[in-house]
Amino acid sequence: MSEANQFSPEKIPSSSTITKEEKLTLLFEKIVGSDLNLSEDQINSIIDERKQVHKYIHDERMQKHERFKMLTKERKLYFLVTIGFILILGSFILFRAPELFEKFLMIGVGIFGGLGIKELFKSKMSDL
Repeated sequence: MSEANQFSPEKIPSSSTITKEEKLTLLFEKIVGSDLNLSEDQINSIIDERKQVHKYIHDERMQKHERFKMLTKERKLYFLVTIGFILILGSFILFRAPELFEKFLMIGVGIFGGLGIKELFKSKMSDL
């Protein structure tokens, strides 16, 4: 057999006619280039190891997803606490010192919307 023919792809039967063990044997034969006589126990152990690898990858992805969910929940909580504090402080100022409420709103817009408003007006100013 020539070296070029040794690595040429062979026709593999359709997946409905062969089992996983046979597919794995054919794959090993292509890689090694010779006949492999794997026992059923060896094939099962290889399949079990493959399942363990897939389970490990799945577990890692799920842990990453859970960490993302936790961070998202924490951010939502911080946001809601901040908004609640601002609303309570605003209502307190509105009822106790209504003349300061306008200044409070200006400070709020300056802190939270300053950059966004600046960018909004910047794009409109450049169009003029």
